[in-house]
Amino acid sequence: MRLSGNISEKGFETAGNEKHMHAGHIVPRVWVVVADQEKARFWRKQEHSFHEIGQVERHSHSGHGDTQENGALVKKISGWLEKALDEDLFDRIILVASPRVMGAFHDILPKNIRACITAEIPKDLTHFGPKELETALEKIVVI
Repeated sequence: MRLSGNISEKGFETAGNEKHMHAGHIVPRVWVVVADQEKARFWRKQEHSFHEIGQVERHSHSGHGDTQENGALVKKISGWLEKALDEDLFDRIILVASPRVMGAFHDILPKNIRACITAEIPKDLTHFGPKELETALEKIVVI
């Protein structure tokens, strides 16, 4: 398995990720992780939209999303999320993944990352753009 994409090359785009207040309350920084067997996209919820902060693609030798390769991709994602949490880049995560990949997340994600997950959606939305993602998520979870 070989990974490509801006996360594997440069890390997350973190500009504009500072904590801010609204009506005297700290607004939680919400990330949306959207994954399937081949790729993962990372989005940051902004006031009125989503902004893509990273993506990665897996180049499979077998051409199939087998369990071992799903696990390898999820382990990489888990490592990046742990690093981002250590750097205080998000407060909450909405996890959106195809059912097979969601199972790998359940097996692999550490407790500190699982504690940040506020919603899990077992769907493949990796092909969605920011407006489509917002429309899909607003029907499922309050964001």
